[in-house]
Amino acid sequence: MLAFDVRMDIADAIRGLTELERKQVPFALARGLTQTARDIHGGLAEAMPAVFDRPTRWTTGAYFVKPATKKDLVATVMSRQFAGKGTPAGAMLRHHIEGGARKSTMFERRLQAVGIMDSGAFGVMGRDVAEKDAFGNIPAAKYVSMLSALKAHGDATQNRKNKFGKGKRGKELYFVGGRGRAKHLAPGIYEYFGYFGKAIKPTYMFVPKAPAYRSRFPFATISERVSQGRLIVNFLTALDAAFKTARGGPIKSPYVGHMKARAESASTDPRSLARGVLSELER
Repeated sequence: MLAFDVRMDIADAIRGLTELERKQVPFALARGLTQTARDIHGGLAEAMPAVFDRPTRWTTGAYFVKPATKKDLVATVMSRQFAGKGTPAGAMLRHHIEGGARKSTMFERRLQAVGIMDSGAFGVMGRDVAEKDAFGNIPAAKYVSMLSALKAHGDATQNRKNKFGKGKRGKELYFVGGRGRAKHLAPGIYEYFGYFGKAIKPTYMFVPKAPAYRSRFPFATISERVSQGRLIVNFLTALDAAFKTARGGPIKSPYVGHMKARAESASTDPRSLARGVLSELER
């Protein structure tokens, strides 16, 4: 799991506070840490369209924020580790962050379980796939359609007839190349199309090695840059708000007001910080 913890050494920041003012620090620190984690989350989301080609909501939602509390003064930006029936976006993005070969997907494991794909093989989108989603990928519904037609769906009730057109004499919609009568074709899943399904196109091709990714999404650099640029101002903003709503009446603190004004004048919004990291990497 990829994660970035937001922590803060507040010794310098609270040196000029009175004893009364210091009682508000744990609450303010928890809020400041959490807001900084949210800023990091926003910075990562800002960077994704510049790195990935039209990322889906599944991709941009790969991370979430675990807020800090007064008892646990650490806020964390972490990748999602659960995706229902599919592969978590965080697990897929990890290869773009760290580089290297990716792990098999749920779709690939389903095909391997029924012997359609060899164990250890991987799949890539066919060159001539015309049916794509708005982001240039094979639509999720099409993956389900292939699994169902090839009797590879994990839920047997979802396996459907593999027919092109109507009637008992309809042609198969999908077939597997590289074996049987299609042995002359490269291994993969092919789809019939056109008039009466006389033409075929490669939809999902099998390859012996895992697709390799280069490191191209600077998760750690963006997280560190946004944390450095936003943490102190978020803490002081939260502390100032805590003083104004303190039990027993507002606490007036010229010191905090002055420090907050200085921090705000030197700070940059998180999305600009993320864009700055990307600009540096392009040089």
